[in-house]
Amino acid sequence: MEEKLIPPLATDSPYGNGDMTSMDQTVRIPNNLDDALLALQENPAMREGFGAEFLRYYSRIKNAEQKRFVDAEDKLEFQRREYFSRI
Repeated sequence: MEEKLIPPLATDSPYGNGDMTSMDQTVRIPNNLDDALLALQENPAMREGFGAEFLRYYSRIKNAEQKRFVDAEDKLEFQRREYFSRI
């Protein structure tokens, strides 16, 4: 708000529809954990808001989670156990 940035135009297809010409000028939201963690680490506002130490700690935890997911033989069972076993 302070920088008075102009948001991108609204779209019915935020993740693209195969037509990359319309997506070239828009910022894409990360669609996997690795890309999201990288974007988090590189974002100056998040680094300032949360602090570099917290972001390192959080990223380490989430990277371990991602590794467990990649190593899991049954991805669906991993997700059930990881995210829903406490319900």
